[in-house]
Amino acid sequence: MVKTNKLNSFGAILTVIIIGIFLTFLTVSASLQSQSRLQNIDAVYKKAKVLYLAESCVEDIMARSEGSQDIPETIELSNGTCEIIFDSHPVFKVIQVSATIESYTSKIEISMTLPPGQEENNGNNNEHGNNKFGVLYWYQVE
Repeated sequence: MVKTNKLNSFGAILTVIIIGIFLTFLTVSASLQSQSRLQNIDAVYKKAKVLYLAESCVEDIMARSEGSQDIPETIELSNGTCEIIFDSHPVFKVIQVSATIESYTSKIEISMTLPPGQEENNGNNNEHGNNKFGVLYWYQVE
């Protein structure tokens, strides 16, 4: 009988150790998976934030174009800075806006038609009566 008790207690200790290892594995696995999900949520949030910044800069450019103001190569808003690249054509101009927050970048390209009679105008310092630009397209590059 003494041998039987020793075997039963050894089996009980071995069972507790196996269950402990299994529970530790489950805890570590769940923790790593939660951390990965939090990083993905943070990345999605930052991508959306940088896209909204780029869209805000595009809207600022359009407002400046209609208000006959100069459009600078960089625009500083309260939530970040955008870089602007112009590509003027005789009848329209293509503007590419690039916004960066941390390591995330969003680029939006818009094409704006010039008002009638302003085919040679680059969109800055507009002195003509009709200073409304039309948007041909607006899309996200990155």
